[in-house]
Amino acid sequence: SGQGLVFVDSLTSSESVAGDRAAQAGLRAYRRDVFLDHEIDEEAIDSALSDALSRARQTGSAIAIGHPHSLTLAALEGLGARAAREGVQLVTIRDLAARES
Repeated sequence: SGQGLVFVDSLTSSESVAGDRAAQAGLRAYRRDVFLDHEIDEEAIDSALSDALSRARQTGSAIAIGHPHSLTLAALEGLGARAAREGVQLVTIRDLAARES
């Protein structure tokens, strides 16, 4: 039935229709706002995290995705404290969907 399922389109293709199809199938569908590790570089990942936090402050939410690369995981280790300092609360996608229901 798809009840309670949430779909996030990673937008790895600019022509993606996955989010639209998921919504048509009755799922809550989102699109990522920031891809954290398009470049696997510490500075680039930090910049992407800054972008995600800035978008969250400006728009009320931001969805960031990435791969489990060691640099990405290392950057995420301190994200909770960093987000709190910047006035952003980290939540799961399921929690975000529940808030918007």
